[in-house]
Amino acid sequence: MKIKNDLSKESVERLSKLVHRMIITEPQLTNRNKRQIFRWILKKQIHIAFHQGKVIGFIVSEPIDTKYSEIKSWYVSPNYRNKQLGIRLLNTATRFAKVNYLLSSFDKSSTEKLYKHNFKIISYTDLPKDTVIRLLLSKRISSIAKHLFTQKSYLLCKHANI
Repeated sequence: MKIKNDLSKESVERLSKLVHRMIITEPQLTNRNKRQIFRWILKKQIHIAFHQGKVIGFIVSEPIDTKYSEIKSWYVSPNYRNKQLGIRLLNTATRFAKVNYLLSSFDKSSTEKLYKHNFKIISYTDLPKDTVIRLLLSKRISSIAKHLFTQKSYLLCKHANI
């Protein structure tokens, strides 16, 4: 298995279609359009896992400001789960950065697994106001309502290794 984010310009269109197909077939993932995925690939904000040339997972980290980035989307194909691929993707996406990483999850058991990887549950009030505003402005109103009121997600933070 290989994880890459430095992808050739020739492969961007094909890979954005493959990642989009994974997203639309997984009901728990927020739907993203191909254009957004295309931009993530060009900006090197997505790390894609491959096995024998097949896309088997990905993670997206998008900057919020100079001190924070958000893990926007994180997925591993069912046949590759429980094999540490998700953690490898997470570590690859977060290992060198000098920023704090934010991640929202509806799944309590997932949040407990992330404790082992230096993520802690925090509140929006723990963040700088400018960061909260930028974070909320990057989301759709329906997503904000779902995270804050309907299903109430957990907000986690991994602080930078500065």
